[in-house]
Amino acid sequence: MICRNDLDATEQVLGHAIELHKEAQDVRGKAYDLQRLGDLHLCTNQFNDAEQVLNSAIELHKEAQDVQGEAYNLAWLGAIRLRRNRLDDAEQVLNRAIELHKEVQDVEGEAVGRDLLGWLHLCRNKNK
Repeated sequence: MICRNDLDATEQVLGHAIELHKEAQDVRGKAYDLQRLGDLHLCTNQFNDAEQVLNSAIELHKEAQDVQGEAYNLAWLGAIRLRRNRLDDAEQVLNRAIELHKEVQDVEGEAVGRDLLGWLHLCRNKNK
């Protein structure tokens, strides 16, 4: 079980990493730090914060021309929207993630996107 102190310490360490990457003008590194911060928010069910941080990470991945990083972050964003029952939004970003994974020939990433898309279809059928 993770205690609150561990989460606070994790957030502090990630915040420091973000500042160091910013200082070093390492856009890609900062994007991955934000991705991990988004993971932390997702683990603690702070979905609004997770979405906000992942959207920032996606923009930085675009700036760094890191298509694979952008694709994975879109998949996580889709997972959050799926958990929030925002199925149309989730489907849109998951399809975009799959397109990007195919573009860079990342078969494993494409599989992750398709797996999440499968869950989305299950949720849609369950809601009918």
